[in-house]
Amino acid sequence: MADKSKSQDGQQSPPAGMIGAGTEEPPFLSNADIADRLASLAQLLSAQKENPYKVKAYQRAAAKLRNMSESVQELVQDDADLTVYAGIGDAIAAAIQEIVQTGNLRKLESLRAEASPEIASMNDYPRLDPKRVKRVYKKLGISSVQELREKLESGEIERALGVRLAQHVRQGLTETRAMLLYQADDLRAAVEEFLLGPCRVRRAEVVGDVRRRVDVIEEPAFVIETDDFSGVVTRLQRYGGRTPLVLRQRQCRFCAFFGRRVTYPAGRQKGLGTAHGRLHRV
Repeated sequence: MADKSKSQDGQQSPPAGMIGAGTEEPPFLSNADIADRLASLAQLLSAQKENPYKVKAYQRAAAKLRNMSESVQELVQDDADLTVYAGIGDAIAAAIQEIVQTGNLRKLESLRAEASPEIASMNDYPRLDPKRVKRVYKKLGISSVQELREKLESGEIERALGVRLAQHVRQGLTETRAMLLYQADDLRAAVEEFLLGPCRVRRAEVVGDVRRRVDVIEEPAFVIETDDFSGVVTRLQRYGGRTPLVLRQRQCRFCAFFGRRVTYPAGRQKGLGTAHGRLHRV
């Protein structure tokens, strides 16, 4: 019986899901989806006591991708040179290309397979520092994220290891769309550039809590001047590769919400939350 894994010319066929398989398209990935994989890799490298500079490089690259207005997937598909972007070297560019082309990252999957159950479960929460969490595990005699959450809520982590470590754990486990002011500033700059560029608005100004310089931002808001608001909203949904419109309101002004989808690895929709923004037409 013929080997179905070979083509008619006798050559080995690529696995399903790989480029060239002919039966499956690579998954669509937003910038946040790709960034999550890099952040998860950084976490596992840190757990293995990898060179801290290498860990930081992947963390910085993940942060860079989250605030890029261009679709990283489209850049890869267009054979763009990713190394022109600050913080992305040859190795990280190759990792991004692999993620886009296959939907996976072999190094990440290999480290997950080798990781202890404690570290593997922690990888669902890329913002957790494994070294800090392992200190908590050892001190309190626990071994799971569920127990970690229980100890946090009971106050045992703060009593045993201090308020700063408790705050880190809370931030790593909390699903929230809020962001700190400096993070909102990075997002604001990228969104304004996108509005004035691809969206072709005449004017874009940040308003609300960002303009008032509030420490924690729940929802960045922008006022724009344009003759084609619906077109702007349509183009804005391409921000960062994919920015779904989640609500429309028709009042005295047309308003729309947009967000950066943040998911955990493997596409699980229980991620860090969605950073929403509000767009007003003047």
